[in-house]
Amino acid sequence: MLRSVSNPTDYLPPFANHIWPFSFRLDNSLPPSLGQTYSVTQVNYFIRFMFERPGWFKKNIQKDIPIIIQHLSLPVNTTQVEKQKKNWKHTHLQIILHKDAVAAGNTLSFELDLQNPKQAMIRRIWVSLIEVYSLGPGSGQDVLVKKKLEGIDSFKGKHFHKTFQLPVPNRAIPTCSFYFGSVFNEKPFAVHHQLLIQARNRGLLTNLYLEVPLTVITTNQTKNG
Repeated sequence: MLRSVSNPTDYLPPFANHIWPFSFRLDNSLPPSLGQTYSVTQVNYFIRFMFERPGWFKKNIQKDIPIIIQHLSLPVNTTQVEKQKKNWKHTHLQIILHKDAVAAGNTLSFELDLQNPKQAMIRRIWVSLIEVYSLGPGSGQDVLVKKKLEGIDSFKGKHFHKTFQLPVPNRAIPTCSFYFGSVFNEKPFAVHHQLLIQARNRGLLTNLYLEVPLTVITTNQTKNG
């Protein structure tokens, strides 16, 4: 946005405080901001104000104002997702995600069912919400939440079943994907999420890992599938 005059003497504001209102519409193709949480790639936006002063001996006045870009998510259909795995000791771990989409700042609900017929020791179970991103050659991940589930420490029972709640922080970036054509060697900008369940068991090669894909949105408008 540029405001200029053909003759500097045509526009000489008096000595006082002045306000110039402005507005503009952002393109939906802009990827969301990625802040300093990420060590490899950052996407930052700012509005630059520049007041050009006539004369080669007068320095222009410039001010950069950082802004954060986030996309409002459309209502999405949600479904129940189940993942399960068994080790060689016949310990069976199952995760039931009630909804596969959650709004940032809300709580994610899931059920954990553990079948342990041989009563092997389950030392502990961790749950993590992982945010994975890629932008051209840069990629990485951020652990948004990591929590040790209660009631599992040194568990040796035959069966365990419980519903857990996991808070999703407001700083979570919505799941998204943008394609820039030839930019960044045709690799898209993408952010996706997953719920990682880690069961640490006693014995060799007995640990269990489950990865459940998850959609993070920026609105509470979800629809049951």
